[in-house]
Amino acid sequence: MFMDDLTPKQEVFVFEYLKDFNATQAAIRAGYRENSARITASRLLSNANIREEINEQRKKMAEELRHLFLYDAIVARQVMVDVLNDPEASNRDKITAAKDLLDRAGFAPIDKKELSGPDKRPIEIVFTPTEQSNE
Repeated sequence: MFMDDLTPKQEVFVFEYLKDFNATQAAIRAGYRENSARITASRLLSNANIREEINEQRKKMAEELRHLFLYDAIVARQVMVDVLNDPEASNRDKITAAKDLLDRAGFAPIDKKELSGPDKRPIEIVFTPTEQSNE
């Protein structure tokens, strides 16, 4: 977006910064003097155009990762379905695949918890009907 507003050296700084988010090292790798790299890096990160470009590039990177994970999720789902339909797969593998498939679809098993009192015995809950008043 703002790459046109940056010098070639600043563009390299942005690219290098996105590798490891170490501004000082990015400044050195971009060709700035090593003895003043920390101060230069601070100055570069305070530049609005550089910050905006870093944010734009991070958004692009995140979107690319989402696409990769989506593709991987589709492949993983297909593997689970293949295991379920494989007549030679063990029942254990089929059960594991079925559980994973249901879990990813939002049908995770409900966790059961047993409540106990101070004496470590289960708490007994008794519901008794109450009289309704005719007001």
